[in-house]
Amino acid sequence: MATLSKANMVTGNTITAADVTQLVDAFTAGGGYLVSISGSLTGSATTATTATTANTASYVLGSNVDGAVETANTASYVTILSNQESTVGGSATVNVDLKFVAGSATLSSGTVVTPAIPALAGKSIGINAFVTMNYWIASNGFPLTAAIGITGAITFTEMGGNTDERINFIVAYF
Repeated sequence: MATLSKANMVTGNTITAADVTQLVDAFTAGGGYLVSISGSLTGSATTATTATTANTASYVLGSNVDGAVETANTASYVTILSNQESTVGGSATVNVDLKFVAGSATLSSGTVVTPAIPALAGKSIGINAFVTMNYWIASNGFPLTAAIGITGAITFTEMGGNTDERINFIVAYF
């Protein structure tokens, strides 16, 4: 990928067609130019790598369940699912914005504590945070439990086990 150059655009030089053509090519997909933008940019896109407004994106800052175009209709990675219905313990269904944290950790003698995850601080499993976890390779028969501390760190414990296995986890929270 080429980088746009302004080397010839100095006082006293003649700006040539090639100088202008590279700009037109860069902004009309006519050439393989790397374009870097600083400041703000407004508008929308049909396809994007990172987007808040796009039909298709690989990374989206939010996604509305009704498929509205203010966010992506399809994405491979979404940080927020807006307006999801949630119910806890038979309580009334409420609309919430679900967020996710995912990762892996290696048990040491059957337990591991993740670094603090500030977004999870004050969350309680089964109330406003929900965890799924499994062994990375295969279950060794010991169930896993999880608890979120006041800093948002998650403690994973192998019940009845004392292994150094790797685990995967996903936390959905609102």
